[in-house]
Amino acid sequence: MSEKTLDLSLIDISPDIINSVEKLQKLEQKLERDLEKVRSLKYQLLESEIDNTRKKVKMLEVNNVQMSNTVSNLKLMRKICIINLVEHVLLLHAGTTAPI
Repeated sequence: MSEKTLDLSLIDISPDIINSVEKLQKLEQKLERDLEKVRSLKYQLLESEIDNTRKKVKMLEVNNVQMSNTVSNLKLMRKICIINLVEHVLLLHAGTTAPI
């Protein structure tokens, strides 16, 4: 055996120390498993939030299209009403229709 190598058989390690080390190793393993569970749950929650946000965006896009169509329809109806009113006024002045 070389001088740089330590002979562990000469070290007297008490059973209490060994027991404590084993307990710490078990605790470390449990903490690692629990941490992995927390990370997994966090990932699932983030995925759920992303899905919900995508659904909301899609819903808002549909609502936006519907509102835009409604506004366009209202503008068209307004133009039609103005044209009808102008035609009625012109016919009224020409004496070919009864008053409104």
